[in-house]
Amino acid sequence: MAAKHLYSIICDDVRREDNGKLLILGMYLGTIVVPGLPTALPTFTLLTFFEDERPGEWNWKATLQFQSLERNRTLAEIRGFAKFNPGQGVLPLKFVGLRFDDSGLYHVVVEIDGGRDPFAVIPFNVLLPTQLPPGQTSPLSGR
Repeated sequence: MAAKHLYSIICDDVRREDNGKLLILGMYLGTIVVPGLPTALPTFTLLTFFEDERPGEWNWKATLQFQSLERNRTLAEIRGFAKFNPGQGVLPLKFVGLRFDDSGLYHVVVEIDGGRDPFAVIPFNVLLPTQLPPGQTSPLSGR
């Protein structure tokens, strides 16, 4: 069985404590509400969980893409290497100094070892407060 993407968490940052626990800072629920555009995020992290039955090593690439009807453009790209044991694993992908010029739909596309198909495609929105449904002040308000 090839490595399988389980799920991903979008957040500002991830840190590992001395006891091995992960500390997730600033978790988003599919929507990032920004006060104005353009805006910059000091850090943007995608915490990706996967499973694989075999030990292995990957070369990976993650690209952040803006997608609209008019255009599809890559905003940032990071690359790295991962070594893992059988079972479930976690891969934190950290972008630094991202600038968002437009509101709308974005994707992080994760590729492993130049594979033909992406390992994972994680969508999220960047919105202004005025683009939220009436009466909703944040993605968490539940209204």
